[in-house]
Amino acid sequence: MKTYRSPTIIDIPTDLSLTELLHTTTTPPLPPSHLISTDSLTHRSLTLHELRTNAGRLAHGLQNTFRPRDQAHWAIILPNSCDYVEIVHAVLWTGGVLCPINHAIVAAEIAHGLVVTRPEYVVVCGPVVSKVEEAIGIAEKELKSQGVFWTAPAIITIVERAPSGSYYHVPDDFASSTTLPIPHYADTRIKLATIHLSSGTTGKPKGVELTHYNFVANCKQLEAHDATQFHRGSRIVGFTPYAHIGNTTFPLFFGPYMGIWHHAMPQFELEAFAKLVDSVKPTIFQGVPSVVISLVNTDVTERYDFSKAEKIDCGGPPFKKEMFERLMSRAPWRVNQVYGMTEAAGYVAYQRKSDVQPETVVGPLLPNIEITLRVNDGKDDAPEGGPGEMWLRGPNITRGYAFNSEANKNAFPVEGWYNTGDVCTISATSIISVVGRTKELIKYKGFQVSPAELETYLNSHPHVTESGVGPVYDESQLTELPTAYVVLREHLIQEKDRKQALLEIQAEVDGKVSGYKKLRGGVWEVKSLPKNPTGKILRKQLKEQRIKDVLTVKKTVFVVGGSGGLGKEMAKVLSAQGADITIFARNLAQLDIAKEEIASARKSDNQTIHAVAVDMSDASATHSTLIAQPRLPDTLYCVAGGTANELGYMIDVEPSAFERCMNNNFYSSLYPAQTILKAWVEDDKTTPKPPIPRDRRIIFVNSAKFAQRGLADTLRLEVTRYSGPISLYKVQCIFAHNFITPTFIAEQKNKPELTKRLEGTTGSLQDWENSGKFPYAEEIAPEIVAAVQTGDFAVMDGRFEPQLCWAMAIGTSPKRGWGVWDTFFAMLASIIFPIITWDWAKMTKGDALRRSGGGDVKRD
Repeated sequence: MKTYRSPTIIDIPTDLSLTELLHTTTTPPLPPSHLISTDSLTHRSLTLHELRTNAGRLAHGLQNTFRPRDQAHWAIILPNSCDYVEIVHAVLWTGGVLCPINHAIVAAEIAHGLVVTRPEYVVVCGPVVSKVEEAIGIAEKELKSQGVFWTAPAIITIVERAPSGSYYHVPDDFASSTTLPIPHYADTRIKLATIHLSSGTTGKPKGVELTHYNFVANCKQLEAHDATQFHRGSRIVGFTPYAHIGNTTFPLFFGPYMGIWHHAMPQFELEAFAKLVDSVKPTIFQGVPSVVISLVNTDVTERYDFSKAEKIDCGGPPFKKEMFERLMSRAPWRVNQVYGMTEAAGYVAYQRKSDVQPETVVGPLLPNIEITLRVNDGKDDAPEGGPGEMWLRGPNITRGYAFNSEANKNAFPVEGWYNTGDVCTISATSIISVVGRTKELIKYKGFQVSPAELETYLNSHPHVTESGVGPVYDESQLTELPTAYVVLREHLIQEKDRKQALLEIQAEVDGKVSGYKKLRGGVWEVKSLPKNPTGKILRKQLKEQRIKDVLTVKKTVFVVGGSGGLGKEMAKVLSAQGADITIFARNLAQLDIAKEEIASARKSDNQTIHAVAVDMSDASATHSTLIAQPRLPDTLYCVAGGTANELGYMIDVEPSAFERCMNNNFYSSLYPAQTILKAWVEDDKTTPKPPIPRDRRIIFVNSAKFAQRGLADTLRLEVTRYSGPISLYKVQCIFAHNFITPTFIAEQKNKPELTKRLEGTTGSLQDWENSGKFPYAEEIAPEIVAAVQTGDFAVMDGRFEPQLCWAMAIGTSPKRGWGVWDTFFAMLASIIFPIITWDWAKMTKGDALRRSGGGDVKRD
């Protein structure tokens, strides 16, 4: 196995505990009065002497009160604060094992932390007690279901007492005038210090076991690596949770050892952070991606004093040139690349202060760390220098996961070697670069796509505040598609501008990458990105972002009856506007032809066009077919219908023709509308509240005009019951006057001559075209689609006749817009229609007399 190692090797003691480390410092020794911790939660401060004294006395009080077993598990659930630092060292002093859990997460997630760590004691900030009590109940049930006996832990409050309940409280109930003797262990490699929850980027967090030796090693590695950038004048405003490894090693262990002052911020808020910078004057900044982006895109560095900044530690992908330059212009810092993980007790590689290195690399390995780069699922060595999946070995690397043999088996493919899952390269001078992550790589048709690479392009776009890239599985292609989720800049206010921005972003990124890396899943606007407490994007949760937080830009439209006529033409218009289209009809041959036409009208290649053969007059077939579709529509157009063979006078039409007419024209609208509406309502029950309610519409248009109108008017009122913060429902009805389609032409062969005279369709096709009264479907489709967007119940094209007919038939239905035009047309119709109906009656009576010659009525 080919290995690479740091050229620096140091001696690391195997019998130095973290409590002993607290009582030693770097050289020259720090004075006991050296300030090492302040906070915004309690406004306390701690010198090195105060920390040692307070922690020792608290440890003595805990020992006397509980008599905890050696290596007892203590869950610590409270915000960043001086109290946090004290309780951590007090627990370690007693020989206990820390189990840090973020206080800000929900009860179910705290419960998972308890299941993973199984603590005997829980130290919790008073206001969070009720949530922790709920979490304990959940954890008890979960462990019981696993066959694990676990006694509910004792709850101890800190910072604030609980609003209710009687619990021990720190420090009041643990007062002691003496400190507990400092423990010494012969072998700290087997003495657990913490069970830290992993970051959760590859699934639910696991319990990472870290020993005293692991943490001491990391502190000694950092000191030996580059002590000059960790001088005793260093200051940090720490806002990432102390419960996370990214903010554990520094403020709790390395900071007191090196003399770095940490100001603890309980939670991040940009303006509050900037005010603290102004007063604390930090030299070191935590370069969490979302914070870096805020610093770049706002003016806080101009309004507050960032002049003491020396460096900003960043652990993500390299910045694009434009963003890097903007960041560098904000303060006198240098960007310092670091690489670490929970399983390494903090850090693996760290850029030195004096290093001048390319922006695409992380930095050199810390002393005593070895790596190997593997390919083919770990079976073979990668080519010299990689890229390959990086496995680690070193004194700071975890011994494994608590209570999880399966995870240990997967994480340690060879004894002593931890598989990071990161794909890396390494130079001849032991400088590593992170290319991607094995578990996060998107597999597009056999090619591997790195989300981090695409994010660097996205984050540099002037419309983007921040972005995340993840896969979306495409059933039709049986592959994952790279899909981007972006938070847009605030200057994009209008919806049309935001939609256009998304298209521009996609086009620009696609133009910069190879074909297999293109964002074929689209670019979606989201309000926020799912992250862990240190700002790392949780890519697995990005898959759920489409239904949770997407501000829908590209609509999904179902068109029932989309194989021809007006349905097909409207589908082409919607396709040209950027929608994903699925058309449904009975005739497979016509469907295939229509699909090609609709696809050729697409605005972009990432739109999906599907055609499905089904008889929508069959309720069972309709339900099963629509529910089987990979996505629910945003809009349902019910356009199926046709009456070419069911025309004539009532006394001449067979009863079976009436049944066929209702099946083809009414039930083919009723059944899909019912199926989709029910599916929407059920979907709302499991969908978190989006930033804005989803727009969901059912639009009716077919030949069963009166039945369809009644259905639409009734359903228009019913859907108001289902509208709410998740979705807003709307029903619309298209009142289309005569227009030319193949079905319309076929109908003329069976229409009575009287009907043709009444509607003015006597004559040839050329006569209809010359009259200007009968446009083709493709001419009115854009008008109708545009009218749908107004949201009015009644939808029609711009011709005079449908406006007049609607005005006469409004009844209790809502008028369009402000109602001005409908009122005008109604007044006009009240004058014109009596004349028209008188003329129709005269024509009808005259037709009967003419046909009968004054005798029995003869019919066409």
